[in-house]
Amino acid sequence: MQPMRKYNMFKKYLLAVIYSLLFSSAAMAGETIRISTGEWAPYISESEPYHGFIVRIIDAAFALGDIDVQWIYYPWARAMLYAKEGKWDATAVWYDSEQRRKFFLYSDPIASSSLVFFHLKSTQFDWSTMDDLNGLTVGTTNGFFYGEAFHDALRRGIFAEQKVPSEVLNINKLLRGKIDLFAGDLQVGKLLIDRQLTPAQRAKITYHQLPLQNIELHLLLSKKNSRRQFFLEKFNAGLKELKAAGKVTDYIQMRLTPSIEAPLN
Repeated sequence: MQPMRKYNMFKKYLLAVIYSLLFSSAAMAGETIRISTGEWAPYISESEPYHGFIVRIIDAAFALGDIDVQWIYYPWARAMLYAKEGKWDATAVWYDSEQRRKFFLYSDPIASSSLVFFHLKSTQFDWSTMDDLNGLTVGTTNGFFYGEAFHDALRRGIFAEQKVPSEVLNINKLLRGKIDLFAGDLQVGKLLIDRQLTPAQRAKITYHQLPLQNIELHLLLSKKNSRRQFFLEKFNAGLKELKAAGKVTDYIQMRLTPSIEAPLN
């Protein structure tokens, strides 16, 4: 083989290697994680600034690892199912449960949620244990986990449950007297009552000060996704950096403003 021909072949090979490396680097720089979720203002919502403070935190944490985020909104149960089946890479945000850990890797805690019982002011309600819910009907939302004590009491028949796809439906059922209690996140319930109800309707609803539970919220990475560990490590590293800089606290406080305190006594 002539020297010039050898040189040209080597040159083509070298260029192919360089192009391959450049393409791989570009692909990695433009990597995207696809996350399924549901409407849960002020945490997550297509209509909120930054799509809610949880979305803002997750986007910022992944951005620190040069990863873009693609969001898709479903009813909550479907958001969980599609991520579980691997149709989406991850789902956000969720409480911890032993059952879910069979199908997902959990991120470090992003924020916390306080679950309470909403009820009509005309309903004389007090509780300290699940047995105090005896004979009552509690509204819950599809796809949500309310703690082992709650679900154990439900299995024992202490109270009845009515599930619906959204918290808005639960609030409306509470107003119509179709349920005695609505178990839901305090901030979500307050915001919905503030935005969805008339002043006269808002004046009818209150909540019990004793939390059903205080729970940490997580991003869940589907075990069907071969890149789950990579995404998890990138996210946790970015989240840690945001927390150290005080950004997570800032993002949360910007949304949990006193203006949503007014509807409830």
